Amino acid sequence: ACPTEVIVYTDGSARFIGADEDIPLVCEQLAIAWGLIWVVEFGPLYGLPVTMRYDCMAAGQGAFGTARAPRGGEGQADASISMFLCHLRQLAASRVTLSHDHIKAHAGHVANELCDELAKRARRCEAARSGDLLPDWPKQLFFHPLRAWAWVPVAGTKDLPSLFSFEAEASRMQTSDLVGPEPPSMGAQVAREGCGRVDYGLCFVTFNVLTLLDPRPGTVIAPGTVHPGLRVVAKREVMKRQFQALGASFVGLQETRLREAATLPDAQYYMFHAPADENGHHGVALWVSKDLPYAHCLGKPLFFQSSHFTVNVASGAAVSFWQQCKRLEA
Repeated sequence: ACPTEVIVYTDGSARFIGADEDIPLVCEQLAIAWGLIWVVEFGPLYGLPVTMRYDCMAAGQGAFGTARAPRGGEGQADASISMFLCHLRQLAASRVTLSHDHIKAHAGHVANELCDELAKRARRCEAARSGDLLPDWPKQLFFHPLRAWAWVPVAGTKDLPSLFSFEAEASRMQTSDLVGPEPPSMGAQVAREGCGRVDYGLCFVTFNVLTLLDPRPGTVIAPGTVHPGLRVVAKREVMKRQFQALGASFVGLQETRLREAATLPDAQYYMFHAPADENGHHGVALWVSKDLPYAHCLGKPLFFQSSHFTVNVASGAAVSFWQQCKRLEA
């Protein structure tokens, strides 16, 4: 019989590091884990690069980030031992020059065969077990909430502060009222100082697509005919060229008849569309020019950017714009 506690330590053990199953994959991961722990503790004393070799690709490549970490079970998230292996590897790599390599199992590699035999002997013979020689700090690291940051040295690095600095800053931000008594409103922007004289030049256009695309005079429309609106891409291109020639900065459209709410891709305009109803009627759109400057600041043209727009309700935003355009037109 193979006692489970020989290889897999339970949660109550002083050397538990996340392995909760006594299966071959977990045992392979544990071997790599304790190897990395040795590297962390003793590797820097030798001042030499370290190469870890393994014969289980799932365990080894998962630990060194060249493959996805093994999961704890079907449909479950990554196993605790898998993630802790990654943390140990990052910690070891911060202390020594660390590399890894895969070797084929049972192919005559002396060191690999020796490791296999020692592991089997430890399972079969209680006198051969040396678990009491293992350090207990890995368990403390495993349960520490900042274990993923263990690779950061105590004194910090050139581009990162020390861990206690992170903790101090987190405490400061948690006690600071960064929002204020009023909740943030959608689309709010921090005002910047003016650059001087600003000259605005905007052209607003509103149209009903069905009247804008009237058929030629004398054309007879059969009763019950449903107009496609802007579902015909060629019509949209014709309208766009006309609006560009007019210098239209904002275009509000009714009866677009498009089925879905969407921001259509276009090189010259930001095209925000609200959908038609269930019967295919109505639908509104707001087009904003990308190429025409909306203002000049000390002679420098200013253009609309996608970050300038916030659509909080697909239909309400377009309808609100339509009503605003009608007031400007009046």
